[in-house]
Amino acid sequence: MKKEKETVVNIFKRDYIIKSEEDDMYLYAVARYVEDKMKEIEKSYDIVDTGKLAVLSAFDMARELFEIKTKIENIYKKIDNIDKKLSYKLANI
Repeated sequence: MKKEKETVVNIFKRDYIIKSEEDDMYLYAVARYVEDKMKEIEKSYDIVDTGKLAVLSAFDMARELFEIKTKIENIYKKIDNIDKKLSYKLANI
């Protein structure tokens, strides 16, 4: 069992203390992704308010997450359908 520790990450020129069991390098990669997303949104919408920027970035990342979750659910449905067809065919051999 991993022990929770504190890792300092920097996002948009601010330090944040993250309490997690995750590896530091993983958390740095996540922080880099968040910062990259914020920079992308900042450039696209020309936003200077960091609060608004953070919310729009979070919204965009949540949209990405929902898209991925939907794709995964569809894959599971396809696998389930294939499993049912195979089971039916095997039962009728």
